[in-house]
Amino acid sequence: MKFWVIHAQENPPESKQVLGRREWRSNTLAEYLAERGHEVTRWRSAFSHQSKLMLTEGSALERFEGYDLQYIDCPKYAKHVGVARIRNHRSLASNFATLAGKRAAPPDLIHVCNVPIELCASAVAFGKRNNVPVVVDVRDLWPDIYVDFIPERLNFLKPIAKTYLDRCSRRVKYAFQHATAITALTESYLDWGLNKARRRRQSLDEVFPMCYPRLPKDLDATGLADLRNRLGVDESAVLACYIGNIGYQSDFETVIESARMLASKHPNFKIVLAGSGPRVSHLKDLAKGLPNVVIPGWLSSTEVHRLMTISSIGLIAYKCVPNFMLNIPNKFSEYLAGGLAIASAIDGEMGKLVRQHNCGFVYREGDSLDLARRLGDLLNNNQQVDAFSAASTKLHETQFDGARIFPDFCAHLESIANPLALKASA
Repeated sequence: MKFWVIHAQENPPESKQVLGRREWRSNTLAEYLAERGHEVTRWRSAFSHQSKLMLTEGSALERFEGYDLQYIDCPKYAKHVGVARIRNHRSLASNFATLAGKRAAPPDLIHVCNVPIELCASAVAFGKRNNVPVVVDVRDLWPDIYVDFIPERLNFLKPIAKTYLDRCSRRVKYAFQHATAITALTESYLDWGLNKARRRRQSLDEVFPMCYPRLPKDLDATGLADLRNRLGVDESAVLACYIGNIGYQSDFETVIESARMLASKHPNFKIVLAGSGPRVSHLKDLAKGLPNVVIPGWLSSTEVHRLMTISSIGLIAYKCVPNFMLNIPNKFSEYLAGGLAIASAIDGEMGKLVRQHNCGFVYREGDSLDLARRLGDLLNNNQQVDAFSAASTKLHETQFDGARIFPDFCAHLESIANPLALKASA
C-alpha cells in the first residue's frame, strides 16, 4: 500500500548508521511502514524549524533508506512567533496541495500531524477530494497554545495572534471533523482532538505514546573522554542534563538558581543545558560565574547519546501550561530510554507516571529552593539514584519502547487503509 506521512517541523531523519541517532515519531513511523513493504513518502518542510536553515532548494524529492523524502518549498522565518512563520505555514499548505495534485496516483492513507494546522487542513482537504482516509495525529494543542509562548517583551503581537487564532480555529474544526480517525500522544490529547471534531471516540481513534528505542550505554571510552573534555567535567562529576530547544517553553531560570544554591555543598554536581534556541545567550548571562552550569550549545546525536551515558538525572523544565500538562513529549521517553532519573516541573500526565513508577521526582514550577532541596537529597543518596534509574528503564521497556509500539501503530494504520476494515468499522 501507499502511505504519506506528513510532519513539517520534525528534525530531519538520520541514517541508521549514526551512533545513538535520535529518532522522531513521523520519521520512525515512515521507516517502520517502509520495512513492512509499503511505498512510503515522508513529507516535510524544506526549511528547518530547529536550525533556521533551508535544507533543500525548492520542493526536492530524495530517496532516504527505503522511503521517499518529499521536501515542501516555503519561505524562511527567524523567530518562533511572528508574521513570517504564519507566511511559512500558509506556503506549506498551498505548496503541498500543488505537489500532491501532480502525483500520478493518491496514496491509500495519509497520516498528518496537526501542526501546523494549515498543512494539516490542506492534507485533509486533499484526502476528501480523492477519497483517501486521513488520520490526524495530535502532537500539540495547536493553535490553542499559541499565546502561551509569546514572551512578555512581544506582547504587542498578541492582537495579531488572536486574529490568527480565530482563523486557525476554523481550520482546526474542518481538519478534525473531516478526518477519518485521530491518533494522539495521550488520552488527554485524544480527548482534545475529539472535542474539536465534536464527536465521541470510535474504534479507529487510538493513543500511541511518544516512544523511543532502547538506548544502551555508549562504551566508547575515547568518545566519552572527548565529550567530558568539551563539557569541562571529569569522571567524578554527577550530571543532570537537559537536552532540547533553549526557548521560551521551559523555565531555565529556576534550574540555574537551584544550581547556584547547590554550588558550594555539592561541588561535583553539574547541570548541562544542551541545545540551541533563542535564549542561549540569556542563559549564559544568567549562569556567568557558576562553576556547576555548562551550556555547550548544540550537540550531535552521538554526543547526546554520550551525554545521557555519563548523566544520572534528566531535567524536564517545561512551564506548566496545558500543552505540557496533558502531554508526554519525546524528551520524557528519551530520558527513560537512557535510564535517567526524572526531575520534572510538570505535575500532569508526566508527573503521574513519575509518581506511579517511582522513577524520579516532581518539583514545584518556579520554586528553585524546592528543586535544589530535591536534587540535594538525591545527591546524598546514591542508592536512590540507582533505584530511580532502574525504574526508568523498566517503565521504558513496558510502555515507551518503540520496538513494541511502532509495529502496533503501523498495523492500526494498515487496518484503516484497508477498505474492508473501514466498512467493518462504519
